[in-house]
Amino acid sequence: MPIAVIGHVTKDTVINSLGEKSQTGGTAYYTAIALARLGIKTHVYTKLAEGDRALLSPMHVKNIELFPSFCGHTTSFRNIYPKNDTDYREQFVGSIAEPFEISDITNMKANIVHLGPLTNSDIPLVVFKHLKSLGLAVSLDMQGFMRKIAGKKVSKAKWKDAKKFLRHVDILKADANEVELIAGKNGTRKIANMGPVEIVITNGSRGSLVYSRKQKKLYKIPAFKPVTIIDATGAGDTYIAGYLAKRIESNDIEECGRFAAMCATMKIENGFFNAAKKDVEKRLKDS
Repeated sequence: MPIAVIGHVTKDTVINSLGEKSQTGGTAYYTAIALARLGIKTHVYTKLAEGDRALLSPMHVKNIELFPSFCGHTTSFRNIYPKNDTDYREQFVGSIAEPFEISDITNMKANIVHLGPLTNSDIPLVVFKHLKSLGLAVSLDMQGFMRKIAGKKVSKAKWKDAKKFLRHVDILKADANEVELIAGKNGTRKIANMGPVEIVITNGSRGSLVYSRKQKKLYKIPAFKPVTIIDATGAGDTYIAGYLAKRIESNDIEECGRFAAMCATMKIENGFFNAAKKDVEKRLKDS
C-alpha cells in the first residue's frame, strides 16, 4: 500500500549565500519526492490555484500519483537563510491556499497518511477525525500549527489546541523549539501522553531524538555533517520521509532515525533529494 501525503504545494523563493531562486516547495512536495526516490508508492493530495499547475511538474515522477484540488490562491513563502545557516531562517508568507476539506481527500488507498500543514488553518480537526475513522496511521508535521503570521512575517507561537488534534496522531514530527513551546523543556513524554505513539524531534546540526511511548525510551540520533550546503529548505520533510520509509520495514527505531538523518544531510548537500535507498544505506555504512 502507498503512503498518502496531504499538504499544500507552494511557490517558494529561497535566498541564501548562493543567491535567489524560485521553486516548488511545501511539506507535501519535499516529503513526497523523498518517499518516491526511496521506492515508496506515494499518493499526494494537494490544493493550489489552477493557474499554478506548473508547480506540480517536478512531482510527475515514478512512484508519485497526484490528486490535486484547485482553489483561488496558491500558498507562497519567501525563505531567507542568513550566511547559509541551516539552523535558522527568516520566513515571509505571500499568499495562503484554502483549507483542505474531506471532499478533497476521497477514495484514499493507504495505510499511512502524512499531514504537512503550513499554517494553522490548512488541515481542520474534522479531517484528522475522518482519517482516523478510516483506520489509517496518521503522521503529522506540526510546524504549520506553530506558525504565527503577523503582516507577512512568520514566527513560532504556542499551539493552543494541540490536545484536540494530537489524540488523532500516531507519529509526530516536530523540532526542538516546537516541543518546548507546547510542553516546556524535556516535554516529550508530556506530548506523548496527548496521543502520539512515536515523536520525532529534529534539532538541525545538533542531531535529532525519537521517543517511543510503547518502549518508554528516547533515542538520540546524531546529525551527519553535510559535505557542502546547497539548500536546507525541506530537510525536515526529507527526514520524516526517510523515517517513515524505513519504519514500515523495520522496528529498530534507532536505525530508522539514523537513516532519516542521512536522508536529510543528502538533501542539504544536493539542494534536492535524489538518492535511492541503497545510496543512503551506503553512506551510512561508510560514515
